[in-house]
Amino acid sequence: MSIQLLNILLLYFLTFTGISSDPTPTAEEYVKLGRIKLEAKDYSGAIEDFSSAIALKSDYAIAYFRRASAYYLKNDYHKALNDYTSYIQLKPEDANAYYNRAMVYKQLNNAPKAIHDLSLCIYFDKEFTQALMKRGNLYFEATKYDSAVQDYTQYILLKPDSEKGYYNRGNSYKRLKQFELAMGDFNHVIELNPKFQQAYINTGSTLADMGRYEESIIFFNKAIELDKNDGEAYYNIGVAYNNMGEKDDACTCWKKAAELNQKDGMSMYQSKCSKAGFTKKYSQK
Repeated sequence: MSIQLLNILLLYFLTFTGISSDPTPTAEEYVKLGRIKLEAKDYSGAIEDFSSAIALKSDYAIAYFRRASAYYLKNDYHKALNDYTSYIQLKPEDANAYYNRAMVYKQLNNAPKAIHDLSLCIYFDKEFTQALMKRGNLYFEATKYDSAVQDYTQYILLKPDSEKGYYNRGNSYKRLKQFELAMGDFNHVIELNPKFQQAYINTGSTLADMGRYEESIIFFNKAIELDKNDGEAYYNIGVAYNNMGEKDDACTCWKKAAELNQKDGMSMYQSKCSKAGFTKKYSQK
């Protein structure tokens, strides 16, 4: 390729990207270059360009934000944290920045600070559904199920056709032993997505918690129809049969669960059934 053609291509690139032909790029040009590299997953190159932009313009907020994103994608969470904090100092009402910093805190296993930032995110943008879901999940992990229910409920109000909100809220109600409410949410998940296999498992589990074992088996069997290799479903059916006093059927289910390498099923079969030499295969009733 001739030098003349290279110069033409370079001029075309500089013209249509808005980057100056001046050999020393401006802070804005460094950010444009950094963003191109970030999208190309050249995180180290992007960081270098964003750092050059910041060196030229120390209060250039977007450069801190972009560099923080690059650091995060490189798993350098402490540097990402510092840059998001610098950005927030310059743009204290940006909900996205609080959300992103919360995700950094989550990676650093600092749930309280992650929750705090998600709360600030929601304060500045009350319809930030991802923040509501993430905060609800963190509350759930912290066993603050009432708070989780509140966030999932707000999420559902904003996204009423999302199975995820109902499913997570159902799990929270289940932990709170509000079984009828949990059942309602799991059933709603199934209405929205009849192939959501875990919703059948959780419905069956909730029914079992209520002592409704025969009904629970119906839902565990529906889960098996969707996934014949689900050891958890076979294990749970075994537990239901055991609680109903049907030991043989319990053992056949635990044997199947063991064959599928489901740990609880293996343990129950070995401790309660293996010496009896059960060979009967499970068939849905």
